[in-house]
Amino acid sequence: RGRVCWPTTMEDERKLEESMAEMSVDEAKEAKKKAKAEAKAAKAAKVAAKAAAAAEKGKKKTKLGLSVTKEENFGDWYSEIVTEAELISYYDVSGCYILRPWAYAIWEELKAF
Repeated sequence: RGRVCWPTTMEDERKLEESMAEMSVDEAKEAKKKAKAEAKAAKAAKVAAKAAAAAEKGKKKTKLGLSVTKEENFGDWYSEIVTEAELISYYDVSGCYILRPWAYAIWEELKAF
């Protein structure tokens, strides 16, 4: 029998249903499981390829999704941390940034300490 792939369009889904109608119930379930597993593996491969491409461009990804580690460049790491945590937003004017409410609350606690 032919190879079954997980449907990505309505046409693919219709073809999958037609091919599954010719199979027994157990074969159809097994084919569907296999198609899902192949789709999942393809998606994982795509994510891995993106990470590899980013690494080739010099952007290393840490486990947290940051492009620089604390040991490599503390300033860039800190900037990424506060922007990813949404503590600040950068403004159009050079050198200006906006403190978000929770960042301002943290600042007030630090001042009171």
